[in-house]
Amino acid sequence: MPLRYPSMADRLIANSCVAPISLWSAGYWYAGEPCWLWLKQRDRHGYGRLSRRLTKGPRKGQPVNFGAHRVAVRTFTGRYLNSKTPVMHACNNRECINPAHLSGGTYRKNNRQTVRDGNHYSGFRGSRAAQQEAVANDFEVIA
Repeated sequence: MPLRYPSMADRLIANSCVAPISLWSAGYWYAGEPCWLWLKQRDRHGYGRLSRRLTKGPRKGQPVNFGAHRVAVRTFTGRYLNSKTPVMHACNNRECINPAHLSGGTYRKNNRQTVRDGNHYSGFRGSRAAQQEAVANDFEVIA
């Protein structure tokens, strides 16, 4: 059976598009380059998913899902990413696969970047003083 795409780079480019100019002001632009938006399947967190068949090992021939951004880093930069290496999006767009916007890092760096950029989810929002004041107001003083 002939391959649908000659290489993985061709497959990634064919299944993505450059962010239109109307989205550039919405943050789909970083360091002078637009985001490449993944058009195919996404997981529940919004990251692009890509199915590939394994070529080695006991599960040879079976399809496995990979993150499209992880495959893009591996394909375009040649950097090997193990399962413990997160891919950091400099543009903060989960559907972006532009290799200029992606870099490997550590979980510590990734968490610090998300907190710095205001994308980190936590149960508490706002300043710490406001949180403590809200908690104090919830309790009545019994005298």
